[in-house]
Amino acid sequence: MPDLDDRDRELIAARVEARHRLSEPLEGDWVEFADGISRRISYVWETSVQSSIGGSFHLAASGRMSHSGSLFAGAPLDTFTDSGELRDASAWIFHHDHRQAGNGVDTVVPVRVWRCTAVAPD
Repeated sequence: MPDLDDRDRELIAARVEARHRLSEPLEGDWVEFADGISRRISYVWETSVQSSIGGSFHLAASGRMSHSGSLFAGAPLDTFTDSGELRDASAWIFHHDHRQAGNGVDTVVPVRVWRCTAVAPD
């Protein structure tokens, strides 16, 4: 795997800036459930949100992330509220935005934290 460099940091900064212009729950954000369990948002449906405790999150140019890994059942989207907090989260991009196998670089980016009034789904 290549090393993260200044060009990658520029790409990441632009993607984080784009991400922070979005206001809805996004894949890669954190969620704190009513029972104290903390997970990453892994897929957002029209009316529900699935979460996970692992996997991989690719940070796209749009600021959105896509998740690869297993998911828990969904929680109703209308039970989510923005906490106003940011928390670090792992992500990756393609080195210099060149898409090819083995060309990923890992990073950590600030993402929103959401509060959910439901307990964490199984």
